[in-house]
Amino acid sequence: MPDVVWLKMTLDDYEFLGDVEIEVEFHRYFGVFKYVNTINGEPVSISNRNYVRLQGRTPIRLNPPVLDRALYKAYQEYPEADFLMPVMTTTEVQQLFLGRKVTAKAKIKMYKIKK
Repeated sequence: MPDVVWLKMTLDDYEFLGDVEIEVEFHRYFGVFKYVNTINGEPVSISNRNYVRLQGRTPIRLNPPVLDRALYKAYQEYPEADFLMPVMTTTEVQQLFLGRKVTAKAKIKMYKIKK
């Protein structure tokens, strides 16, 4: 039995499904407490939390980590996607008295493996 198995894939092996933009708006007070206002433009429900954890050789983290909650929208729009690629993240920070308002956005490309 071989010790190493290689699977060589290129972008020709993937079918591009589309782009998704995700967004999270939250407040941070005293540098410690975080209150999430909206996820993808919708008010946050405390009783319902949806997360997407990206896995590779090591866990893949979006920055800020609260974008993991917004990434759920990408899989709702493209449930047949096998692979996603975060291509850009932006963070807008507004300083407030004893805190800050943060708006984080990410652009995600969705792919499916061709049969």
